[in-house]
Amino acid sequence: MERELESAGTDPLQGAQRRRDTLGAGIWGPRDDCHDERGERTLRAGLHFLADGRRFLVLTTRPDGESVLEVRAIDSTERTTLVGRNPTLGSVAATPDGSYLVYARDTTLFAHSFDESRARVVGEPTPIVDNIGRLAGPLNVPAMSVSPAGHLAYQVAEQTGLSGRRAVWHNRSGEELGEVSIGNVTFSYGLSPNGQTLVYQLPSSTGTDIWKVDVGRGTSSRFTFNEPARTPIWSADGRRVAFVRGAGIFEKDASGAGEERLLVSGPADALTDWSPDGRHLLITEGQRAVIVTLGTGARVPVGVSGTVSGMARFSPDGKFIAYTSSESGREEVYVRPTPPAVGKWQISIDGGQQSEWRRDGKELFFLTQNRELIAVDVDTRETFSMGGKPRVLLETPTLAGYAVSADGQRFLISVPVEAGTNAPIVVVLNWSQMLERDGR
Repeated sequence: MERELESAGTDPLQGAQRRRDTLGAGIWGPRDDCHDERGERTLRAGLHFLADGRRFLVLTTRPDGESVLEVRAIDSTERTTLVGRNPTLGSVAATPDGSYLVYARDTTLFAHSFDESRARVVGEPTPIVDNIGRLAGPLNVPAMSVSPAGHLAYQVAEQTGLSGRRAVWHNRSGEELGEVSIGNVTFSYGLSPNGQTLVYQLPSSTGTDIWKVDVGRGTSSRFTFNEPARTPIWSADGRRVAFVRGAGIFEKDASGAGEERLLVSGPADALTDWSPDGRHLLITEGQRAVIVTLGTGARVPVGVSGTVSGMARFSPDGKFIAYTSSESGREEVYVRPTPPAVGKWQISIDGGQQSEWRRDGKELFFLTQNRELIAVDVDTRETFSMGGKPRVLLETPTLAGYAVSADGQRFLISVPVEAGTNAPIVVVLNWSQMLERDGR
C-alpha cells in the first residue's frame, strides 16, 4: 500500500566530510570510485595497506576496460602493476614461507608469492579455491578473508547464493509477478521501450559483455563480442543500443545484426541515457553527470561544480533531466531543465538515488538508502512542477537497480539469488599448507 514519505532526519554517513585524496582527481566520501585525467577509474572501497603504512593495493580500470591490481603510495605518484587481466580486489597474507597476494579471477581464488619490499609478485600464481563466491554489490568482491594468524575463511558460489541475480517483476504493492533470468551478477540493465527485451552487462573473463534477453520467452543471447563493453541503454525508438567500450561510446542495431558504430570518443565511466531526439547522451564521467552532444562531442556538466552527481535520466519529452547530486551533503534527487535552460527542483526529501521516469512523464521514481522505492507525481508540460509529497511504493532487497514498465505499474528489480539463509562458511586453518599440496 502506498504511503507518503516523511523526513526521518539526517544520516551522518551521507553527510561525511569529503576531501581530496591521492588516487586521482576524486573526492573521498561515500562513493566507491574516482576518475583521473588518464580516463582511469579506481575503486577505493576495500583498500589494503601494506606493512609500511604508506603503500596500498588498489584496483584500477584502464580506458580499454581492463582492470589491474596495483600498488600505490599515499605520499607519491609511484604505481606498480602487480596483476592484470581483470582480477578482483586483493589482500596480502603472511605465511611462514613469506607473503602472498590473495585475489580472485573469474571463479578461482589465487595465492601469488609477493615480495612486499619491492612491490612485485614472484613466479606464477597458485589456485587455492575453485568456484569462489562473490559478495553482493557492484564491487564484485570475493567472499573470503585471510587472518593474520594464517587462517582462510571463504564461501563457494553455491553456498553464498550471491553469484547470480534475478530480475523480478513487482507490482506497486511489492508483490512478485514473475522473473526474467539474467545469469551471473549484473548491476546495469535496461528495458526496451516496448518492454519486450532486456539488455544487461555480464562479467566475463575479459571484463564485461552485453547480453540481451527476450522478456516473454526468457531466451538470452550475447550482444557484444571481442572487447569489454558496459552500461547499455536504448534509443527512444528501441531500434539501437548504445554502450561504453574503452575510451568511446558505440551503438549497434538492437537486433544484433551489423557492425558497431562509434557515436562519440572520450572517457565515460557509465552511459545513463539517450535523449528522445537522439542528439544527446547522458554519461557519468568521474564524479559528475555530463551531457554529451553527438556530432560535436561537446560536454556540459549537469550538477553543481565541485560536487558528486550521476545517474541522470532525460524526461520522456526531453525537456528535463533527473539526476542524483551530493550538493546538500548527501545524495538527493533533483530535476533541472535540459541546457541551455536553467533552474532546479529538489525531489527527494531525505536522500535519494537512481531516478526513473514513467513513460508519459507524469510520475518520477527513485530509491532511498533504506531501499524504499518512491513515487512522486510530476508535470513537465510547460514548466516543471510536483503534485503532493513523495509516496513509498515498496521496499527493494538491494540498491542494485530497477526498470519501470511504460505505465508505471510494474518494476523489474534486481534481486540476489539466495540459496539459503544460513550459508556455511569454510574455515581453513594454516591455509598455506594448501600451497604445499601444489609443490610450493
